[in-house]
Amino acid sequence: MSRALLRGATCQSCRNELLRSFLAVSGVPLPRYRYPTRPNLTTRSFSVIAPLRSDRPPITNPADITFSPAVETAPEAEAEVEIEINEETASHVPWYLQEEAPVKEFRPVTGDHIPTLPENSPEMLQTLLEYTYKDIGLDGLKLFDLRGLDTPAALGANVIMIVGTARSVKHLNVSADRLCRWARKNYKLSPHADGLLGRNELKIKLRRKAKRARAASHAGTMVDEKDDGITTGWICVNLGTVDKGSEKASLSEAGFEGFGQLDIGTSVVVQIFTEEKRADVDLDGLWQATLDRAERSRLQPASDDAPVTATSPSSRPAVGSTGSFGGQRRGLHTERTAATENNEGAELDESTKDYSTSEAAAFETIVQPLIKKLAESPHEDARIALGTGPEDFQSTDFLRVIYDTLPDNATSQESAKLRLRLSTIAVSRQHPGYSKHSLVSTFNQVLDDVTEAPTIVSDELGFDVVAALLTPRLNNSTLPESVPFLLKADIELALQVLERLSLRGAQIMNLRVFNLLYTAAAMPSAPSPSLGEADQEANEQRQMLTRLAKIIANAQVSFDETEARKLMFVQLICQDYDGFWKLWRQFPLKNAPRTQEDYTQMFRLHADLGEERHVRDCLSAWVPMMSREMIPIILQGPIVTEIMRCILIADPEIQYRSADVNPSYFTHLWYQCQRALEQADEMME
Repeated sequence: MSRALLRGATCQSCRNELLRSFLAVSGVPLPRYRYPTRPNLTTRSFSVIAPLRSDRPPITNPADITFSPAVETAPEAEAEVEIEINEETASHVPWYLQEEAPVKEFRPVTGDHIPTLPENSPEMLQTLLEYTYKDIGLDGLKLFDLRGLDTPAALGANVIMIVGTARSVKHLNVSADRLCRWARKNYKLSPHADGLLGRNELKIKLRRKAKRARAASHAGTMVDEKDDGITTGWICVNLGTVDKGSEKASLSEAGFEGFGQLDIGTSVVVQIFTEEKRADVDLDGLWQATLDRAERSRLQPASDDAPVTATSPSSRPAVGSTGSFGGQRRGLHTERTAATENNEGAELDESTKDYSTSEAAAFETIVQPLIKKLAESPHEDARIALGTGPEDFQSTDFLRVIYDTLPDNATSQESAKLRLRLSTIAVSRQHPGYSKHSLVSTFNQVLDDVTEAPTIVSDELGFDVVAALLTPRLNNSTLPESVPFLLKADIELALQVLERLSLRGAQIMNLRVFNLLYTAAAMPSAPSPSLGEADQEANEQRQMLTRLAKIIANAQVSFDETEARKLMFVQLICQDYDGFWKLWRQFPLKNAPRTQEDYTQMFRLHADLGEERHVRDCLSAWVPMMSREMIPIILQGPIVTEIMRCILIADPEIQYRSADVNPSYFTHLWYQCQRALEQADEMME
C-alpha cells in the first residue's frame, strides 16, 4: 500500500508529506521539505512554448532523513542557512543575464611600437605617444622632427609630426575625436581636426547616403560615390603649441620688422590614416626623403669659392639653436639689403656699372644661335665641341668663340649663366666630363644673388636644368643594346632644383614638368637588378605613377599642345589609359587638331600593348571619328598597317574568314584596310 502510494506520488513535496504522515505515528520527526527559491524571471503570459531549461528550478537532492531526535536550532543558525540558500539560488542566473567583468585590453609598450623622442622635445610628447598607442590603439607610429628644416613645413616652422594607422574608418573617426577630447581635458589645448565630422553631421550624412542608395535601388541603378565626404581615410589633428610655458621673443629678435611678440613654442600634429590611405599618400616617404636631403646638405662641406656675406643664413643665429630662441630659420632679408647697411659694401664694382644692357643684348645675339646649333647637333658632335669639362675654355673652336665673345666687363652672373647653359647641354648629351652634381652647383651659384637671379635665370632655363638632371644614364656593359636607367639620386637632385624654382615663384605645375617626372618614374633605377629587387622596384614605380596620375588629373594647368602630346603617349606606354584619354579629348576642346601622326601613334601603342579589351574600344570609338576631325584623317599610309595589327588582336581568326560569312564591324574594317593597301600598291606601280 505504501509502495503504491510512494510510486504514484511523483512530486517531491508529496513524497515528503506522505513520509511525515506515516512516521508521525511512530514519533520519529521528519523535517519539512523546503522549497528551493526560484529567481524572479519575467515570463510571457498565454505562451504555449515550454520555458527554457535554464529557467527551470534546479533539481536538488531530497533532504537527508535523519532518525535522530529533533534538535532545536538557534536563530543565528537559521539566518546562516537562509544566507547560504540565497547565495546558492543567486548562482543560478541564466548566462545571458549574468554581468561579465570588463576585460581591459593591454597593449605592451616597447621601443618597437613607440618611436624614440627627439632632443628638446615637449614634456607631454611621451604621454601623447603612449596614449595614442595604448588607449586609442593606433598602429605603425612614426615621428618626424621637422623643426630643423631650412624650408619649413606648411603647418609651421617648429612642428613635430606623428603618423599613425587606424584599423577602420570608424576607428579613424573615434580615435581623432577621443584624442581631441583628451588634449582639451588634460592639457587645456585647443586642437583642430581637419577631416573629422561632428557626431550630428556624421549621422545626417549617413542618413542622406542611405536615402540616396534606397532611391537608386528603386530606380535600378547604382550610386557611385568615391568621395562622399564621410570615408576620407585621413584626419589631421593639429594640437597647436603644446609647450605653453615656453619663452616668447620679439619680432625684431627674429629678424622681422614690426611690433609684438612671436610664440616660439613647438607644435604637434598627429596624422591618422587608414591602412589603404596611408599607403596611397605615402606621407612617411615624402617627409623621410625631405629629412634625408636636409641631413645630406647639412653634412656636405661648404665650398671654398662660395661667397660669405654678413647676412648669410649660417652667419645669423639660427632659430632653435643654442643660445637663441626656437622658430623659423629664414628671415625676410636679402643680400642686397645687408650690403646697404655697410657703406663700403654699398659701392658697386665699376666693371659692373660699365656692363650696359646694350652689350648684354649684343652678346645674346651672338651666343644664342651658337647654343641653339649646339643643342640641335648630334650627341657625339656636341660632346666633342664642349671639350673636357666645365673648366675647359679654349680646347675647341666652339669654346674659344663662345668665351672670346663674352665681354671683359661682364658680371660674374653672366659668366655663370653661360657655364650653366653649356653644362645643361653637356649633361643632357651624357658628356663624361660634366656631372649632374656640378650642374646643380653651378645652378645654385647663379641663384646666390637673390636680386639679380630672376632677370638672369629664366624659368625655361631652370626647367632645362631639370630635364638634364632627369636624362637617363647608359649601362657601360658590352651588350649591343644598352638599357637606360635613372638613379634615385638623380631624381633627388631634380627635385631640389624644382624646390628652389618654386621658392622663386616659378610655376612648376605645368605639363612639361609632369612629362619629365612621369618619364623619370617609368625608368628603372638600376642597370641590372636582381629578381627580388625588380619586383620591389616594380611596386615602387606603380605607386609613383599612380600618385603622379592623380596629381595630373586634379591639377589645373595650362594646356600646351606639344607637351600634352608627349605626356599622353608616355601615359599610354605606362598603361595609364584614363590619363591618356583625358588628354586625348582635350585637344579639340583647346582648338588643337589631332593629326594623322597622332592616330598612327595611338593605334601603334595599342597594338604593342596587346590588351584586347582596350584595342576593341579604341577601334570601335576612334576609327569612325577619323573622318570627323578638324583635318579629316585619311585611311592611307602607316596608319593602315597599325589598324590591321589592332584588328588581329581583337579578332585573330579574321584573316582566314570570308567577308560573306558572319560579317562584323571588324571584318568590314579589315577588308577596307586591304583595299587601301591595294590602292597604294597600284599608285606606286
